[in-house]
Amino acid sequence: MINNKTEVALHETLHKHSTKKIKMEGYFKNPRLNIFPHVEKIIGKKISGSVLDVGAGNGYAGIWVAKNRDTRVTLLECTDEATQNVIPHCAKYFDVLDACHIQKGSFYDLSDYEKKFDFVICFGVLHHSNNLLNVMDNIMSVLKPGGVLIAQEPYTKNNIDNQVFNDIYNAEEIFAGKVIRHGDRDDHFYRKCEYLTAIHHSGLSIIKQQDVSGLVNKKSLRGFISRFLLKAKRYFKNAEQHQDVPFPEMRSQKLKPKHLLLLCQKPLLREIPPHRWCRGET
Repeated sequence: MINNKTEVALHETLHKHSTKKIKMEGYFKNPRLNIFPHVEKIIGKKISGSVLDVGAGNGYAGIWVAKNRDTRVTLLECTDEATQNVIPHCAKYFDVLDACHIQKGSFYDLSDYEKKFDFVICFGVLHHSNNLLNVMDNIMSVLKPGGVLIAQEPYTKNNIDNQVFNDIYNAEEIFAGKVIRHGDRDDHFYRKCEYLTAIHHSGLSIIKQQDVSGLVNKKSLRGFISRFLLKAKRYFKNAEQHQDVPFPEMRSQKLKPKHLLLLCQKPLLREIPPHRWCRGET
């Protein structure tokens, strides 16, 4: 879903790794799938009709919907590996290949899909955008009147200081086997208010915005023990300096990101949205 060539190359590597390691018996165990029945209770109906899965990754969300709901699903991803190998393989395994339209593309250009979809799914995708307003406009354009966006994104508190973001983006991360400065990737730690502002200015109506960390966080005894031992080690060695901490832990310590459900609907009658802080920009 990304214009950044470095990011696309990294995801190509990840998707190739996924092709070799994916285990179909655990394919639908991703806890993000818990969001679907939760959302259906809120809106009072099942997901149905035409669905766009933006930034589909290995396709688990779109394929689950194709398998378990009366839908036709378009899965959009940015790499050849995902669209030519990973997603088709998984869709074929679950016997939904005929119900899936798999395309290589970006959320920066959805012009081929105007007013085509009843639902749009974005699971861990919007934070890869370097222009939330542009992407939300594009999602607005592909939804039919009354269509629904189901998005789940990591978010940080509104009062996070900008210096924290500077520290995080200047840190280096081992990603897909390469050491890369995090600021060179299209992976952004947006505040909750930034998501809500972009949605507001796109013209979408917010049905529900909710912290769903409990739904999507994997919690296990093994993970708890590992985190406890790591904290104990740092405590006794007095090693609380962030430069001594691996990037994911540094990010977690400074930002304390949580998971946000954004459930939005396109109005039946398109109204002119309020003033926009970057009118005319793309």
